[in-house]
Amino acid sequence: HLALANGLRLFLAGAADSAVVVFQRARAADTTWSEPWMMLAEVYLHMYPIGTTLDTLAERAIRRALALQPRFAPAVAHLLEFEVRRGDAAASRALLDRLVAVGPDSQIIFQSELLVRCALDGPDAVDWPAAVRRESGRVVDVARIIGGGDLYPDCSRRALASVLAYD
Repeated sequence: HLALANGLRLFLAGAADSAVVVFQRARAADTTWSEPWMMLAEVYLHMYPIGTTLDTLAERAIRRALALQPRFAPAVAHLLEFEVRRGDAAASRALLDRLVAVGPDSQIIFQSELLVRCALDGPDAVDWPAAVRRESGRVVDVARIIGGGDLYPDCSRRALASVLAYD
């Protein structure tokens, strides 16, 4: 637990490389513990550029965290993001159903539903002004997550335009 706490301190301080080393120590100390795996994924996802080879490491860490704790909502949500960016409609919808069944924070479900609806049904399928009124920060997150490649540029543009148009 001390290694995980130290890794989190480093993560919050923006020391990505050091955080990775410490989270790897925590992972090695208890191979049945999902949290160090998830924190490694968080470092790879949030402290390094999207689209790098670290995306592969992040996805592997997420899958390992889920293997150890199948109802770990943050891991399910992040895996859903990978499947959406990959364009896998069946896997995306299945993971959204799995996330809802796990029952995490309603904001995580809201963000994931927006992500899946826009990617799979198109940007016109989302009531963007209502989404922004409900949770503008989650709409910005959707734009960031889905805008990391060339697959769904219209979704990203519409999400950001709706936030910028909000009074």
